[in-house]
Amino acid sequence: MKRWVDVFRVNKMFLNILLSFLSLIIPVVLLGWISYVNFVNELKREYTEKIELHLTSSSHTVENYWKTIYEAGVNFYGDPAVRRLLRTSTWASEEDRSDLHELFESIDRTRFHVNQFAEELFVYADGTYVMTSDGANDFRAFFEKFRRYDGMDAEDWLATLDSDRSLEIVEPSRVTTSFQATEAFSLLVRNRSGKNRAVLVADVPVANVVRALQPVLDQGATEVVVTDGDGNVVLSTDERFANARDWGGDAGSASARSVENAEVRIDGERYIVSAVSTSTFGWTYRAITPLQAFRSQAQGILRLITVISIALCVIGTAFALLFSLKIYKPIRRIVEVYLEEDNRQQRDDAEPKRPNDLYAVGDGIRQWMSYRGRYLDEWQSMAREYADHALLQIVRGSDRNRKRDEELVRILQTQLNFKKDGYLCCAITFEFKDTFFRDVQDVERIVIENKMKNLIQGYLSEYAPLHVLESNDHLYVAIANVRTDEETERFKAGVAEFIRTFEYDRQYYHIRIGIGQPFAGLDGIAKSYRGAMAALRTLPPEDPSRVACAASPNDAQDVPYSYADENKLLKALRFGSKEEVEHAVDELLRKSGHALFARSGLIGEMYHTATRFAMERGIDADRLASESERTALTNSGPFANEQELEERQRLLVSYMHRMIETHLGPKQTQKSSQLAQTIKAYIEENYTNDLHLEHIADKMEVSVKYVSRVFKEHYNMNLTDYISELRIQLAKELLKSSGMAIQDISERVGFYNRTTFLRTFKKLEGTSPNEYRQRLRA
Repeated sequence: MKRWVDVFRVNKMFLNILLSFLSLIIPVVLLGWISYVNFVNELKREYTEKIELHLTSSSHTVENYWKTIYEAGVNFYGDPAVRRLLRTSTWASEEDRSDLHELFESIDRTRFHVNQFAEELFVYADGTYVMTSDGANDFRAFFEKFRRYDGMDAEDWLATLDSDRSLEIVEPSRVTTSFQATEAFSLLVRNRSGKNRAVLVADVPVANVVRALQPVLDQGATEVVVTDGDGNVVLSTDERFANARDWGGDAGSASARSVENAEVRIDGERYIVSAVSTSTFGWTYRAITPLQAFRSQAQGILRLITVISIALCVIGTAFALLFSLKIYKPIRRIVEVYLEEDNRQQRDDAEPKRPNDLYAVGDGIRQWMSYRGRYLDEWQSMAREYADHALLQIVRGSDRNRKRDEELVRILQTQLNFKKDGYLCCAITFEFKDTFFRDVQDVERIVIENKMKNLIQGYLSEYAPLHVLESNDHLYVAIANVRTDEETERFKAGVAEFIRTFEYDRQYYHIRIGIGQPFAGLDGIAKSYRGAMAALRTLPPEDPSRVACAASPNDAQDVPYSYADENKLLKALRFGSKEEVEHAVDELLRKSGHALFARSGLIGEMYHTATRFAMERGIDADRLASESERTALTNSGPFANEQELEERQRLLVSYMHRMIETHLGPKQTQKSSQLAQTIKAYIEENYTNDLHLEHIADKMEVSVKYVSRVFKEHYNMNLTDYISELRIQLAKELLKSSGMAIQDISERVGFYNRTTFLRTFKKLEGTSPNEYRQRLRA
């Protein structure tokens, strides 16, 4: 029974997780509905904007028809020949009758101007004649036989002479001629000046007006209705709207060319009506679109959105089930482990306590957070240890790479709060006297010596972000993170205050401190440390407690001694090779140029490097050179001649040789063997790349000559021959096991010149690569 209760409790938790994920599907449905509504609204907006644009343009075209006819009529009446010959009563004289052709030509010119949209143009001044471009026609015969208008006879046309309106548009009527019958608008332009009252009539076919409105009709389900100023329909492209009166809104009162939109119901069906009114003739143009057209398109997108929503719901349900299972299993395991542990702790109770599942999860998370806190503390401790090791490698001139430098910068910023790019090194030495070992208990001595690093860290960190390294016994390096001159001076003042705190304990130990100059970047740490050690070296041993500062960086600008140069010299000293040391000194002096001052200063810098190297390894450098020799080596002032400079170079090389002979000689053979093995390992890892002696020498940080000699002494073969053998051996394997082209194999094994590859292969194997492959296949 208890087992089923546990199963129900765990399954209930699974259902809660699943429902939580399924609740995320609700926004999918809402988004689908919102997308549908937005699509319909956007569709209406885009459609109405397009209709409004075409309706405005089309109404402008039709209005231009009427304006053109009106202007042509005004120009016609202004013709002097027309004014003189328009009345038929003037035709009595022979002279006027002979000039009638001028009247007919004027009518023809006027017709030419409106011929693009007007079908016929004629003019009459009384009930006698109707003048056309072809001549004069009897008034009654013209309207009863030649051009009959439904709803208007000759008397109706004669009555139009009595109107005072200068322009009148007659509603469309059927016009019948001997050749055809058409629906046309009749535009009447009257002459009301003086006694020459006349009417010029231009018939515009309805088809031409509809053609001007065609851009609106081309939109699909849209129809056009045109009404006059009284609201009467003068043109409708659909008979359903011929008698409509209620259009929604008051478009007729709108300003010229303004567009209004409204939804109206006509015969039980809803329409969107876009209307534009014109002030010239008082007509209103309406584009009528059924809402059913939008619904038809919206139904298509609705079906699409529905399908997509259903698909997303199905996929969402599947993923919800999958994610619920993924989350449920570890949570269930946490609950089960917690319940088992709780049951073991309460096994003596009649009914073990079963906490809520979420409480069990919470307890597990709190336990995990506790573990995380401990692991984070351990990681921070490891990061500080890594920073100690990496910084010691920098100050000692060891090899570096960009990846390790980036990691070190990140740790300095996050763990040591080094936010600035400037570094200043301070070298501190403690020399304990015999009284310290005689008067202080051994246990207390151990505590004091172990806490010295923390003492320096705690005191000087008040003046700048600081990290202290223990470089050697009783030699500490404090690295301060400073940027400005004010910060540097503040830190130096703190160092001076620090050394004053030990004034009353001078009977037990001496403190000497050398302070370098601040530099930017990780390379600046090594530069500042070198300056601090040089400053420390200048302190006299008989002076108990002193602080010395390195020379200003500006004072050393003329001495070309870079970090890479110093590292090359240190590398030679580590290998214990006299030849390599002598070569390094000679190469650095040649590189510095011909200036005596620069070379003299460089000799002093190399001497300080060698002395620092000795101090870091516990070597008493004072025993390797006499006081006069040390004075000559540290004196970097100008020299009178080349001979004195050569003597200083000889003293420097002799000083380093004695260091190697006295303390490093027994290790020289071992270091030479290690170098040969390092060269061999490097070649075996990189022989497929473009290797050459200079490249290998740069990597080993020794000279090309020394690389070749060490390798040949230990392996009894030239270094270049060994590279070639490795490459040809790999080429033979590729020729045997692959179908690669010769050129591809050549590049693959490290030969980037096909001719060199062929020549080397034949030299070592006695045959060409193709012949070797063919022989294998045979």
